Amino acid sequence: MSRFRGSHTKLDVMVVDLETGECVGRPYLTTLIDLATRMPTGIFLSMDASWPEQWGTQTHLIVAHEVTTVGNDRTQLAPMAKAAKAVLKLDKLEAIADRGYFNGSQILTCDQVRITATVPRPETSGNRKKGMFVKADFAYNAETDVYICPAGKHLTYRYTREEGGLMQRRYWQNECQRCPLQPHCTTGKERRITRWEHEHLINEAAARMERDPDLMRTRR
Repeated sequence: MSRFRGSHTKLDVMVVDLETGECVGRPYLTTLIDLATRMPTGIFLSMDASWPEQWGTQTHLIVAHEVTTVGNDRTQLAPMAKAAKAVLKLDKLEAIADRGYFNGSQILTCDQVRITATVPRPETSGNRKKGMFVKADFAYNAETDVYICPAGKHLTYRYTREEGGLMQRRYWQNECQRCPLQPHCTTGKERRITRWEHEHLINEAAARMERDPDLMRTRR
């Protein structure tokens, strides 16, 4: 992984408005240096003193990168976000990534080091295309710890077990076979819902995207 050093310096020059002749002020020069090659990788000139909270999304400078032979990005979210946070010398960071980076354990790792990760959750089930309900159609009530199905029934907590290194909670109820909506819900005896123990992090990311529909455009 490459490491970079960033510099944000107020220059000893004055910017003058050519039309009015008025002095605008002293500009700031932002530079990034690759520590391995000592070569500059990014230069940006602005009047903005508030680096680095703003300049990254304005300039799209690359502050960290890594070459990998892995065929997907599901394990890259936390390493790259932590590398960027270190280069920028931030106490906290907001990371935005596409759904290819979605990974529960990676999102949790980010949260533990004060990185707020916003990653869309991919819909891996094909049920929606079949005209059947998906997990998003079941509302979770945090106060009572139950899921409410489209028929208004409560799916209660049953047990927890580890799957793929994540602790998953299982919910269901026993009246599915008598429900008129069952053909649109499940082919089994009952519809079961799985909830990761830290799923609130995913829900919070979804809420951020709902509040700001343009959020995902920022990363482009």
